[in-house]
Amino acid sequence: MVFMFLSMNSSVSAQFFITLNSLESMVDAEQVALGESFAAFTSGLTSFKQNPATLAGSRYPTAYYSFRDNDINSLFENSNFKQFGLTFKTPLGTSNINYVRFNSFSLDLIDMTGDAGKIQYSDHTFSFNHAYQVTDALALGVSLKWVDQNEDRTGNTEPFEVESQAAIAGDIGVTYRLNGWYISRSVKDSLTIGASLQNFGSDLIYSSSGMDMEYGVQLPRLFKIGFAYGLTILSDDEIPWFEYLLTAQYGRWLNATEFYEDDRDLGGLGTKVRFWEVLELNIGGFYQSYFTFYGDEDVLNIRYGMAVNLPFQRLGWRAPLTVKFAYTHVPVNNSGAFFENTTKRVSLITARISYNMDLF
Repeated sequence: MVFMFLSMNSSVSAQFFITLNSLESMVDAEQVALGESFAAFTSGLTSFKQNPATLAGSRYPTAYYSFRDNDINSLFENSNFKQFGLTFKTPLGTSNINYVRFNSFSLDLIDMTGDAGKIQYSDHTFSFNHAYQVTDALALGVSLKWVDQNEDRTGNTEPFEVESQAAIAGDIGVTYRLNGWYISRSVKDSLTIGASLQNFGSDLIYSSSGMDMEYGVQLPRLFKIGFAYGLTILSDDEIPWFEYLLTAQYGRWLNATEFYEDDRDLGGLGTKVRFWEVLELNIGGFYQSYFTFYGDEDVLNIRYGMAVNLPFQRLGWRAPLTVKFAYTHVPVNNSGAFFENTTKRVSLITARISYNMDLF
C-alpha cells in the first residue's frame, strides 16, 4: 500500500493515501467517467462512496462487480482494484454491503546475508451503508467502514515485516431533491443537492518488530457537496427515449497536514446522455490541487466511457431483470511521476444485475 511505503514521512503518506487506496479510489466505471461527482446522484451504483444518503434512490436489489486496472509503471506492475457488493431495500430503508480490494505494489528484498524475499502489498475496505428516505425530498445516510492492509510474504522478509491494525471510520450524508422547471407529461426534470462528511474515526496503526517502531496514518477526512440535474423526455407511451444528467461536486480535505495546506481542494464534473434506456455515453473531468498518476494538479482531467443497459422486459423477455455493462477509459498522467509510466491509459469495467421487483 502506498501510504505504508511512504509512512516515514507523514505528510507524503497522507497525500498518497488520498490518491491510491481501497478507501477513496473509485472503482465503478460510470462514477469515474462522470468525474467522480456523485455526492448528489441518487441513481449511481456506488454513489454512497461519495455520500451514503444517495442510497435512498436505489429501489431494487442489485448485485455488482467492478474491475479497475492500475498497471501503470514498474512500481505498480500487475496492480488493480476489484469491487463487489449488494444493494437491497428493507422496511427500514436501503442498505448496501460493499468490498474493495486494492492489489498494490511489491518489494523485492535482499538482506545483508544475500537472502532474498518479496512482499506483495494490498489493502481492502469493507463497508456497510444505509440510507433512509425521511420525506419525498429529504434523505439521510450513514456508512461504517473497516480499512486494513495485507502483506503476502515469500522468502526472508522478517526485518521488513510490518503489522497493521485496522481503522474503523464512518460517514454521514444528506440529499434534498427539488422539483424541476418543466410541467409536462412528456418532459420531467429534477435537481438534487447532496453533502457528506467522510472518514471520521480511528487511525490505521502500523508496528514493525524489525525496526522496533509503531506509527499511525490518519484517514483523509473529507467534506463533499454537489448537485445532480436530470432531464427525461418520454415518448407517447411514456417510455424514456432520452435522458440527460449533469453532475458536479466539490470536496475539501479537512485534515491535510501543514505541508499540504494548499492542496486541500478536489472536485468533479460529469455529463451523461442515455437513449431508449439502453445506450449511455459518459464524459467527465476530475480536479485536484495535487499531482496523481491519473491527473495533473489544478486542471480538469478528462475521462470518458459508455454503458449498455438491458432491461429484459423492455426487450420482450418476461424476466424482471436489468443487466448493465459499463466501460471507462482513463488517461494516465505522464508528467511529474517518480516512475516512468508504461501505459497511457487504464480501463475500468462494471457489471451489474438488478431484480426489478420489491422484496418487501
